Amino acid sequence: MALIWVYSYRQLVALVALCSLLASIQGAASSAVIADLVEEEKRSLAFGVRRILGNAVWVAAPAIGGAYLSSGGGFTALLLSLAALSAVGVAMLAALVPETRGSGLPPPSLYSLRGFLSKGFSCLCLSSLFTLLFYSQIYTLLPIYGREYGLSELEVGLLFSISGATVVALQLPTSIAARRASLATASALGVAVMAAGVCGIGSQAASSS
Repeated sequence: MALIWVYSYRQLVALVALCSLLASIQGAASSAVIADLVEEEKRSLAFGVRRILGNAVWVAAPAIGGAYLSSGGGFTALLLSLAALSAVGVAMLAALVPETRGSGLPPPSLYSLRGFLSKGFSCLCLSSLFTLLFYSQIYTLLPIYGREYGLSELEVGLLFSISGATVVALQLPTSIAARRASLATASALGVAVMAAGVCGIGSQAASSS
């Protein structure tokens, strides 16, 4: 909702940085809650179900927003509606989700975090960094490319809806398959497929320019 009062690019950058920070905190906390509530052998499926639900929203929300803007609607009403829905989500979280962090636990310290800096964990973080470098471009450059290609707001929204629908359809089967195979192999295969998709978009952009 704060986007309504943004009047400069610097304000927009600061707001996006703040939203990204809060989203990262929320993501880490929700993952920890799932790990606390679900048995270890079922956690991969639990995370898969959470991703399915999140992407189910991706199926509907971009198309609805794009259709609203294409019909002449404004950003102010759209952002206010999103803020109201977010408030409902916060209220449900506070009222229904139990606190899983036990009382009396010591706060994490830098010393206790050193155990995470193993070779395997560091390599995983580094590979995730390079993976997200190109994966994040889908959500930043694709809308710009779509508009330059002549797509309407609705058509750009449908592109993201297709992305969400793919996750909804394939997340559970791939989660089950990953449990039967090596997680490293499954991760590498997923990155390869994702890279092929990004390369396909890049090839299309190059051929049409």
